[in-house]
Amino acid sequence: MIQSLFQRIEIVWWDIMIATLTRITPLQRILRYLYRLWKRYALNIHLKFLLLAAVGGFLTGMILAQITTR
Repeated sequence: MIQSLFQRIEIVWWDIMIATLTRITPLQRILRYLYRLWKRYALNIHLKFLLLAAVGGFLTGMILAQITTR
């Protein structure tokens, strides 16, 4: 039961993410730039996880702001 709940939450999460990424072009540019930086520099694995967590938190905040303002 818990696993099916988590699967539903994951599906909803990715539906929201895909819809957001297709509509917001500045977000696409930011992600493209971050991906290029990620590939260009051989960063320490801890720094990569920190960067990933920071960007994930930022994007989650942006998505929540978009959802709650409508």
